[in-house]
Amino acid sequence: MSLLSRLFSRGPIPSSRLPVHLYPCIPGFLTPRRSLSSAIPRPLPSRTTSALPHAPTVKSFFRGIQDSLERRKDGEEALRFFQEGVSRLPYSTRLSCYERAIHLFARHQQAWGATQVYRRLIREGYLPSPAATTLVLRLTHDPKEIEALMQRIVEGPIRMDEATLCTFLAKLVPNKNPELMRHILARFIKWHMSDGGSRILSAATFSVMINGYGHAGDFSTAFQWLEQYRKQCGRTSDSSDATAINPSPYATLMSCLADHEPDDQTRLFAVLRLFESDGGIPDIVLWNIILAAASRITSHSTDSTRVIALYRLMRRKYPQIRADGYTFGVLLKAQERSHRKVHPTTRHIFRHMVEAHLAHTKGRPSLPSSFLTTSLLNLTLQTLIRTRDYAGATVVLRTFPVCKIQPDKATYWAVVRPLLRRMRGEVKHLSGARETSWLERLLGWTVVSERHGYQSAVAGRRVIDALLENTNSWSPIPALSAFQAAGPAELASFLEAPHCFTPPPAPTPARTLRPLMDLLRRCILADAGLSSRTSPDLQKATVAHAMANANEDMLPAKKRPKSTRKKC
Repeated sequence: MSLLSRLFSRGPIPSSRLPVHLYPCIPGFLTPRRSLSSAIPRPLPSRTTSALPHAPTVKSFFRGIQDSLERRKDGEEALRFFQEGVSRLPYSTRLSCYERAIHLFARHQQAWGATQVYRRLIREGYLPSPAATTLVLRLTHDPKEIEALMQRIVEGPIRMDEATLCTFLAKLVPNKNPELMRHILARFIKWHMSDGGSRILSAATFSVMINGYGHAGDFSTAFQWLEQYRKQCGRTSDSSDATAINPSPYATLMSCLADHEPDDQTRLFAVLRLFESDGGIPDIVLWNIILAAASRITSHSTDSTRVIALYRLMRRKYPQIRADGYTFGVLLKAQERSHRKVHPTTRHIFRHMVEAHLAHTKGRPSLPSSFLTTSLLNLTLQTLIRTRDYAGATVVLRTFPVCKIQPDKATYWAVVRPLLRRMRGEVKHLSGARETSWLERLLGWTVVSERHGYQSAVAGRRVIDALLENTNSWSPIPALSAFQAAGPAELASFLEAPHCFTPPPAPTPARTLRPLMDLLRRCILADAGLSSRTSPDLQKATVAHAMANANEDMLPAKKRPKSTRKKC
């Protein structure tokens, strides 16, 4: 009898007394495979997975970064939170989490944090997307960091697109490193030509290439890229298909030529003629480049007639082109440097500005536009007052409230500073002059000193303050009687004192414009040889005649005030 037969013949034996190696041999002891597998103990989940309660989810992870960025603006706490929590995220989602974290740091202007996340992404062996590379490059301003990132692009397998290329070349322009630029450009072309097909680049990419090579001084390569763009658009002899032309590459090349070779305008006009031959219509952007180049030529000279001549050529040859605010700014600066009267004068330029403003706003002057701004009006004031055109300056001051343009402190100084300079120059010639000749000096301000018994002239910042506080400029100014000069020497030292250039009053229209217009009216009378003691009727007639001529030259016929048309 076998051992099992003898055991079971004596009755059941408790399982606790059976040897362990006999359990599988007992009939009925074997269970189905499913129950057996469920009885086998499983290992605990890893602490690096999200099964544990403390492992963050992607949503809670980025909510914590967002809260840290809002609590502390430096981004250190958010970066520490990211470094500690990213390793506990599922491996399959880490790349997208890196990309999302870079955009989150960039949205809060944390360039350092975005750069650190980008570095860790590369260290862990991931390939960043072109969008992440472009974003980090745009946020980076340290030249060493830019150089290191560019070396990674050249040496490593980091992907690029057109936005990345444009950002790289824009960052390379200040460094003027054409060799590194060629490496990055070759890497870009190799990456996008790897599929065997020709890459169609956008006009913006061509513009950035031309701009990079042009600022590096390699104009031959810049011209080659322009020819490549013309070939892509079908504008060369060996091209069959023609597409619409974009003026951006042509304007970029012209801008580089104007910056590096402003004296040689033949190449500028050669590019302009090439653009016209390709079927393009020149616009104000191209002509602004030409005008700015001509303005750079005359920046250290007093002859600005070439800028005005080019403006006249533009208006005659291309009447459809409408000047913008930049054009008027270049013309006004040229007029300010010029010591000769050329046409169009500053008055006519201002009239063109008003006409362009009314055309843009459809006859509603109170609407804003780029043709009449505070800076342009201040520049017009400086140019007119430098030429002692006080009536024209008054017309410009009246434009502020009509067009609802707020004046600033520069508006105040554009009027006051040249007059102080004029008075300071006239005081130098008072030594030894007769006391009666003082009536014609210092803008005609005179008072009679009863104590000293002779006529004395008064000038300086305190006199201007007294005039600005006065409400009726036609009558004699009683406040001036308190400020008297004992002689030319004392008056000259008074004008040189620091208190003559104290800060101006608050730039409100009621406090600035009306007193400044009264001051300019006093200047008109002084140029006419009339002192402040002249009869008010003669003063009004003189000012009205000067203002009528200024309104006729500077304002369109429909916008002239009726009171200024009267002839005296």
